[in-house]
Formats: sequence, C-alpha cells, structure tokens
Amino acid sequence: MASVIIIAHNEAGCAIRRNLIALSERTPPRLLEEGIVVDDSSSAPAESAVLEAGGIGGIQLQVRWLRSETRLGVAGARQHAAVEARCSVLVFLDAHCVVQRGWLPPMLQLLAASPRAVALPAIETID
Repeated sequence: MASVIIIAHNEAGCAIRRNLIALSERTPPRLLEEGIVVDDSSSAPAESAVLEAGGIGGIQLQVRWLRSETRLGVAGARQHAAVEARCSVLVFLDAHCVVQRGWLPPMLQLLAASPRAVALPAIETID
C-alpha cells in the first residue's frame, strides 16, 4: 500500500479536486492507504478551494489535509507529509497532475523486488 502526497501552494481547487478524483477512480483501493494534501501556506486554504470547486464527496479515497501556516517550500512540505504518512511507501505528485489507470501497480512491483529503489511515474505531455 502507498500514501500519495500532494503539495499545494495557491493551486486551483479544481486541479486538486481533479487529481483526487482521478486517484480514487484509477487506483485499486487495496493499494492506496491514503491521500495527503499539504497546503503550503496558500492565501486561501486548499481544502476550502476544493470545496468551492465542487468538493470530493463520494470518492473512496481517504484524504487528510495538512496546512502549514508558514511557507515550507516543496521539500519542506514533502518532509512534513512524510512524517505524517501512515505507509512506508510514499508517492509524491504535483497538485495539477492527473494519474492514469494502472499507474501504481508497476511502481509497487518494482519496489517489492528492490525495496531500496526509487520509482518515478512517467509524466506524459499533453499537446
């Protein structure tokens, strides 16, 4: 299982919402423990922005919202989330990316075969 961590700083609520919905719909539930959204001191809380964009009600993914009152930067926000995560496998995604079907199993298979490995998802360009 994995914890998926999304860092957001003044990110559009609709982008975070789309990301969380895709995670919920395109990831086998048995492989995904939780989603963590770290709001890195945005002007308006990310959770509020997502609610204004339509919310994420009805998704199967458990989402935890962490908010930093001071700017941590990407590395600091990732570290903060890593300490809070429930799983030993951590996946970091940008807030404005959307996963595709079948994205997580190959990464987890690689890590199962070589636990000290680092796996990176492919990021496709949309023209």
